[in-house]
Amino acid sequence: MNRALTPEVRKLTGLPRVSYKPYPWRIALLMAALGVIPLIVMGKWMFVALFLAVVLGVIPSVRWFEHREAIGREQLYREGREVVARVVDVEPAGAGRRDHVVRVEYLVDDAKVQGVVFGAPLARRGLRPGENVLVV
Repeated sequence: MNRALTPEVRKLTGLPRVSYKPYPWRIALLMAALGVIPLIVMGKWMFVALFLAVVLGVIPSVRWFEHREAIGREQLYREGREVVARVVDVEPAGAGRRDHVVRVEYLVDDAKVQGVVFGAPLARRGLRPGENVLVV
């Protein structure tokens, strides 16, 4: 099943636009080289290793994991199965926040599944227990 991810569908489902720019290795290498010069002059070899590990290892890894998660959300929307779920509970949002927690139940292949949705846009619009919602 191929679903079109139009801007309207993205807004309705809360899917952000996925635009992946590769990690700027040239700039990172330049900044790493410039950043470690003072550390080398001071003889802080532990900080040199830590700085290089963060700039050349940790930051690219975090960016890769974020991109992988975004692609996974899109793939779930495109290839996931739709089921009608019954809302069991809607917890109120915190003070000044919009982080409603919605608990739902649905059947998949004759198995009862309970799920929790954090920050559901429908909860902000007055979703109540006992209502049916579409879950992908």
